[in-house]
Amino acid sequence: MKKTLIIFLGIISLTVFSCKKETSEPTVISDPTFNLTSPVLNEIYNFGDTIKVIGSISADYDLHGYNVIIKNLKTGMNVLNQGYHLHQSSYTIDEAWKNTVVDTSEMKITVDVAIDHDGTLKSFERIVTCYPQ
Repeated sequence: MKKTLIIFLGIISLTVFSCKKETSEPTVISDPTFNLTSPVLNEIYNFGDTIKVIGSISADYDLHGYNVIIKNLKTGMNVLNQGYHLHQSSYTIDEAWKNTVVDTSEMKITVDVAIDHDGTLKSFERIVTCYPQ
C-alpha cells in the first residue's frame, strides 16, 4: 500500500511540475501614422475664413474609424464634431469649418482614430487662432 501511494504521489508530482504555464506575449500594435497637411500649427484665421482639416491616417492593420473635432478653447464648445465608423487601414480626412467667432479664440483641432472596439484611441492635435470680425 505504501509503495502504491509513493508511486501515485510520484506520478502526480511529475505531472504537476513537468507542466509549464505558457506565457503568451501580448500583440504589439504599432501606432497609426497621421499626416495632417492643413491647418499648419499656429495658423491664423480671420472672420469668415474656412479652417480646412486635410490629411490622412494609415496603419498596417484595420482601424475602426476616426473623429475630427474643432474645439473653441475660449468657450469650451465644439464647433465641429464629425465622426466616421469605417473599418479600413487608411483614411483621407477632408473636413471644413467657417470661422464665426465673436472673440479672438484659440481652436484645438483633434483627430482621434479608433484602434479597436474597446475604446483605444490615438490622437493628433493642432492649435490655430481665429479672429472675430
